[in-house]
This record gives sequence, C-alpha cells and structure tokens, in this order.
Amino acid sequence: MQIDQKTRKEQLMIAEQKAVELFDETINRGYVEPGISEKDLSVKIHDLAFEMFETKQHWHKRIVRAGKNTLQPYSKKPPNRIIEDDDILFLILGQYLSNGKQI
Repeated sequence: MQIDQKTRKEQLMIAEQKAVELFDETINRGYVEPGISEKDLSVKIHDLAFEMFETKQHWHKRIVRAGKNTLQPYSKKPPNRIIEDDDILFLILGQYLSNGKQI
C-alpha cells in the first residue's frame, strides 16, 4: 500500500521519537556500562524494546559495537567485545513497533 508524503513524514517522526525513548530508557536503566558485552547489551535492548513497544520483529540486525569494533562495516561481524570505560559505542536499533512502523 502506497502512503502519501505527509503520512510518511508523520510516521518517521513518530518512529524517531520512539527510538529516542528506547535509547533514553536504555541509559536510564544503566544498561550501558563498562564490563557488559556488546551481545549482552543487544539482548537487553531487544527485551526492553519488547517491554516498551511490544516489538516482535526487526527490519535489520541490531548492532551494538564498542571501541575498535566501531570501525567495522555493517556487513562484518566482529568478535563480541566487552565494553570498556571511555569506549565509543554505536547502537543501531532496527526494531519494528507492534503496529509495523520501524524504529
């Protein structure tokens, strides 16, 4: 089904807000901290997205990368890394909301 530009813009703005909410709650719960692995953080974010938005499907893989792993392209799957103090961290969420809109 084709949607008009105004509706698409509204949906993208809602999706952006949901992504911000998910990120903020991830931080508020203390999930991002030295000593947790990228994989464990990804699982926590996955579970939180389900709790907050009933997310059941993903339109692409979630990516959590820290430190030197942030230099790897999307297509690569670097080894699971433990997040260290002062690491740069990339979070690519890729969730769909329960109503089918992606965040």
